[in-house]
This record gives sequence, C-alpha cells and structure tokens, in this order.
Amino acid sequence: MTNQPLTILLAEDEENDAFFLKQALEAVSAPNTVHHVRDGQQALDFLKQQGAYESAPRPDIILLDINMPKKSGYDVLLEIKADDSLKAIPVIVISGSNDVDDVYKSYNHYAAAYITKSKSLESMNNLVSAVDSFWFRHVTLPRI
Repeated sequence: MTNQPLTILLAEDEENDAFFLKQALEAVSAPNTVHHVRDGQQALDFLKQQGAYESAPRPDIILLDINMPKKSGYDVLLEIKADDSLKAIPVIVISGSNDVDDVYKSYNHYAAAYITKSKSLESMNNLVSAVDSFWFRHVTLPRI
C-alpha cells in the first residue's frame, strides 16, 4: 500500500446501504476517497469518463452491487472485464443476496470477491474492516 489515498468507486443504488458503506470507509485506516454512483450506467460512465464524469479519476478498487437500475452489476462487471483499460481493477461484489447462483454468476463474470452485506451499521463496519485489512493493507493494487 502507498501513502496516496485510494480511489474507491461505490456503485450502490440503495441510499441507506451507500450511507453505511461510506461511513464505514471513512473509519478505516487506509486514506481513501469514495465516489458514489447510483446505477450501472453511471458506473460505466464514471469508468469511461463520459458525460458528467468526464474528469473522473480511475478507481483503485470498485465496490459493486449486483441489483441496480439501468444496468445490472453483472452487466457492468462484464463490460469492465472486457475492456483492456479497466479489467485489472479489482471488483468486489457487495450484495444483499446470498443465493448460490448470484455468487457463482459473480465469480463467473470475474469478480475478485463476493461479500453478502447486512443492514446493520455494525455488520457494515465489520465488512468494510475486512476489506480494509485485506484489500487496502495487504494486496498490491494495480494503480496507474
């Protein structure tokens, strides 16, 4: 890990979940900047620096919900992994579903990890703490 703040793209349509995730990310040890988008199309626009996201930074890691409007997380994941300029960015799927088919489909679409989210602030803090411990402290991210 470097001393530079991590750039995190959070693609989450549920405002409560996004709020809890952002709060938890503020409390982790790794300095970070979170950019929040509310649907799959906004996520792709951000990543491709299109429209309102023309000057968006390249994220170091993506936290992606699978059930989103306009484009599903699965569609977003497929487009990211098919794009040579984006495919190295780790994508962690964070979903309310613990259905085995959702888990399998996410990994089959090249997710780096699948995490089932909870509705409590304490559980969200524990989830983000685990992400911080592994992804932000131990993993060398493909920073460009």
